[in-house]
Amino acid sequence: MPKSLTVSAGGLFATVVLTLSVLYAAMAWTPSSYGVALRQMGVTEDSGLVLGKPRDIRSDEWAVWTPYLQIAVDNDFARYNAHSPYHEDLRNFNALPLLDWALPFKPQYWAFFLVDPAHAFAIYHAAFIALFLIGYQRMGRMLGMAPGISVCFSLLAFFAGYTQYAWTTTGPLLALFPWLLVTLAAAPLRLPVKGLLLYWLAAVWLLSHFYPPVILSLGFVGAVLVLALRRDLLRWPLLATAGLAAALAAGTVYGYLAEPLQAMTATVYPGQRHSDGGSGDWRIWLSTVLPFITTRGFDSLIVHNIVETGAIGSYWPLLLLVFADWRQGLSGGAVDRGRLLTGLAVLGGGLALVSAWMLLPIPAAVGKILLWDRVFPPRMIVAVGLLALVATALLAGSVRWRITPLRVALFTAAVLAAWVLSKRAGGVAPWSSLFDGTILLVLAGGLALWRLIPVMGLPPLRTGTLVAGVAVAANLLTFGQFNPIQSAKPIFDRPQTALTARLSAQQAAHPKGWLVETLPIFTGAVLAGWGYNSIAHTLIAPHVDFFRPLFPDMAEDRFTQVFNRYAHIIPDTVTEPVSPYPDQVRVPWSALDPRAANSGMPAREASALPADAVPAGGPFPTGGSLDEVRLENGMLRLRGWAPWTGVRAMQTIAVVSDVPLTVVSHGPERRPDLQAAFPAADRGQAGFTILLRPAAALDRPPVLCVLAGDTDAGTVALASPRPANDGGEPGCRRLGLAK
Repeated sequence: MPKSLTVSAGGLFATVVLTLSVLYAAMAWTPSSYGVALRQMGVTEDSGLVLGKPRDIRSDEWAVWTPYLQIAVDNDFARYNAHSPYHEDLRNFNALPLLDWALPFKPQYWAFFLVDPAHAFAIYHAAFIALFLIGYQRMGRMLGMAPGISVCFSLLAFFAGYTQYAWTTTGPLLALFPWLLVTLAAAPLRLPVKGLLLYWLAAVWLLSHFYPPVILSLGFVGAVLVLALRRDLLRWPLLATAGLAAALAAGTVYGYLAEPLQAMTATVYPGQRHSDGGSGDWRIWLSTVLPFITTRGFDSLIVHNIVETGAIGSYWPLLLLVFADWRQGLSGGAVDRGRLLTGLAVLGGGLALVSAWMLLPIPAAVGKILLWDRVFPPRMIVAVGLLALVATALLAGSVRWRITPLRVALFTAAVLAAWVLSKRAGGVAPWSSLFDGTILLVLAGGLALWRLIPVMGLPPLRTGTLVAGVAVAANLLTFGQFNPIQSAKPIFDRPQTALTARLSAQQAAHPKGWLVETLPIFTGAVLAGWGYNSIAHTLIAPHVDFFRPLFPDMAEDRFTQVFNRYAHIIPDTVTEPVSPYPDQVRVPWSALDPRAANSGMPAREASALPADAVPAGGPFPTGGSLDEVRLENGMLRLRGWAPWTGVRAMQTIAVVSDVPLTVVSHGPERRPDLQAAFPAADRGQAGFTILLRPAAALDRPPVLCVLAGDTDAGTVALASPRPANDGGEPGCRRLGLAK
């Protein structure tokens, strides 16, 4: 293809991306799911949601990192949070705009010192989106992809499940990665200049989100790509320069993060985690080529958190397998074919290695050779997806295509089989998951366009580009819906609501000026980000010195086990501090607020009963709602409400199940939505949460029924949806406890 056309294709793509990015930033838009936090804080109008739906499951972003960014802004970019009882260090593994010596290595945050925070946050996101799209297209060209194929390669990498699900946390690592390779291969740069630029880029990359599992897996991908497709870069002067730049960048990052890293490595969680290979799921690995087999829409069929099921997957490899005319072989001369086959062999070897670590029981001592013992095997899905995508793109530009009715039928049959079998295995009806069929509609439209264009006298589409475009459109129409478009203005100019007024009054009334409160869905660092002196917080590093005086009689080993961890701190009705999940610490409310300890306020009694020990008088009328049943890290979390008036000692909650359960903690949940819906009744504390421990490990929530006692209607069975796992009757009806 003529060089001018190549430049034009890349330039046109970059121009479109940059134009859209500028508009995105000018409108102060972001892909943040902070709308969940705004909803919890009582913001019902002017929430800033432009398009889409904020995702509760992205709590790492809306409940942790975005609040931490708010904290940094509210503290005038100082290192320590002056508005928190913990005075936590804001220098941690997720970059924040701080006025310190590392600011030159955080260009994504320079706008915070030039414009208002809302537009600065939008610039942050727009910059990484543009860097990702342009960077992967440039990397594709650097690796030998055709212009149109390189654009599709970039779009498929961006609109992949993992990229979209994890964008608001690990997005910076993904976005900056290709620029390291593009800079390494940049011919016009003199070696000293290239070395300085590589050093700066590497430091920016590492500091953007210091998460070793993704950093190490991407580093391996980069090495494989150079060995496979750019062996001309394996020159000692260049390798020495790149190695020195990498070492200096690592030293710079360690010098900056030494204190938080030392604190984190001494914790119970995450500590210094070393993993054996093999804990990845083969279904997630297979979703690299069958992208929807692990999900129903944006609900995971195999684990609670859909982010854990994300892969860099698309139907492009399957389209290539079915529609390429393999009998005609690869295009190009013998030298080009030989070079391509050698590159594909190296890519295949790299893909085999990362797949083996993900799926096979390899001892950590073996993985340590490549530092893979630091990579939790499921995280290797990033490397699997990128290597597979590069191989697909290279083949797509080198094969001849043949589209026939038989091949269309074969592709359709494969998609339908994966659709039906995966949904039945996940316990849901196939027709409840429409994402799986999107590719068939897009393919039909693409084939119609392919036939129509010549009839209209227009230049025919290249078949390879058409096939790649079909895969892009399918990903865009599905995974592209995951992140919303959310205005950043209410994130930083936070509206005042009835709830915020009540919280301010609570904080002012506390003897130490603390706010001891939680939010309905998840608190995380939301209250701290809102500016409150909140006990409920997400502490990146432990603060044992804060909690030790509150629990002087707690045994030292038990105290260390509970508090020496990265943790979401949650005030609760527990009698002593507990850590029911690795990243969670529940602290007795009475130890945090003397008024609660001395108020004599009654507490509801919660119990777990076997199915044959239910209270007399059933079946019971239905009432209230069991809103959430979540199985996570071996624990069962229930959330809902009952038609209670106020909180009285006679009020009870009984969880009846066909499997043995033990109540770990429980407590009332303030529900301003219920108070607004039932103004004549005191429903403000009619919500509840219960945490239970099953006697044996469960792979899905058990059949259960929640009975609420002493409600306005006596004992009621809480209404619940039909179980998602088998479509049967709700638990209360199954157990004969609901009328």
